[in-house]
Amino acid sequence: MARGDGGKTVFDTDDDRLVFLKRLEETCGSCGWRVHAWVLMGNHFHLLLETPESGGSGDGSRGERCERLVQEYGPRLGLSQSAAELAALRKGDERKALLAALLRQRTAVAFDWIAKRLHMGHPGSVSRQVSNVKRDQELGKRINELEKMLQCGD
Repeated sequence: MARGDGGKTVFDTDDDRLVFLKRLEETCGSCGWRVHAWVLMGNHFHLLLETPESGGSGDGSRGERCERLVQEYGPRLGLSQSAAELAALRKGDERKALLAALLRQRTAVAFDWIAKRLHMGHPGSVSRQVSNVKRDQELGKRINELEKMLQCGD
């Protein structure tokens, strides 16, 4: 169950509920979650979810999906698959930040998995770089272009 802050309304209209359900569908699809039941009320909601047994960050089917995204979209951003070559790039390389933002947008992978896989340093640095990508309009456009490519490939 989740409530609005201070009992405030979470869903004002049916459109709000539809947007929430669409986002829930996207999140469940990228995380491998299954929804067994849901109830949406004005100031709170209930969800009954089943999560994959391979719970941790970056393991099981979730890790495989993340790795597939890295292998497919890293080269499109000009990133090598070689660990040595990724490590040789700056930790804050814009291409790494774009790929990290895409991974976070499409999956529930933890920042520590991204930091290790892309050789980006501390997970907190990855978090800041992902936030910077989201705030930058030009980088946001590039993420949207990659998203469109992903939608065509799914």
